[in-house]
Amino acid sequence: MRVISLIAAVLFIWNWQVKAQESFHLVADKSSAEIDGTSTLHDWNMKTTDLKCTAVMGMDGTVVNSIESVTFSCPAESLKSGESSIMDKKAYKAIKSDKYPEIRFTSDNVENLKSSGNEFSGELVGKLQLVGVTKTVKIPFKGKVTDASHAVVDGSFKLKMSEYGIEQVTAMFGAIKTGDDLTIKYNFELGK
Repeated sequence: MRVISLIAAVLFIWNWQVKAQESFHLVADKSSAEIDGTSTLHDWNMKTTDLKCTAVMGMDGTVVNSIESVTFSCPAESLKSGESSIMDKKAYKAIKSDKYPEIRFTSDNVENLKSSGNEFSGELVGKLQLVGVTKTVKIPFKGKVTDASHAVVDGSFKLKMSEYGIEQVTAMFGAIKTGDDLTIKYNFELGK
């Protein structure tokens, strides 16, 4: 009888933990990612709304207890400057979009996860794959669970083009060229 009670207790706890893991997917029309950079002439920006993201989070109602995994991807050529298709084409050439058509991130773990009520923050640590180069990055985030089936998450982080072997984009016979520093900003709405 004790064995049956023990097995029942283990199954109950296991079932409760499985139910506590919630899978969220990107609400595409309410989400975006941007890249901000500099050049010798002016600052520039490229934006995309053609995104895919999945997050598996441990939830207790609207409280985030853990983040088990996050994956993100976007087609490289979905990034648009809104300024000039010529500059977009130069950017696509620099990131070798013909050879590496997708930008990807896969989390390995989460550091400094803090939850207070329905708000949460921390840093995702994972692999960012860009132009065929994969590097470990830390991506800070802050978010809010708006109801049991939706959350909004945003943040930004910096990287250098040279870390990924991306050559500076030039124009006007090299008189204008991009800087090495990039700021990646994102604003995602996630739903079940």
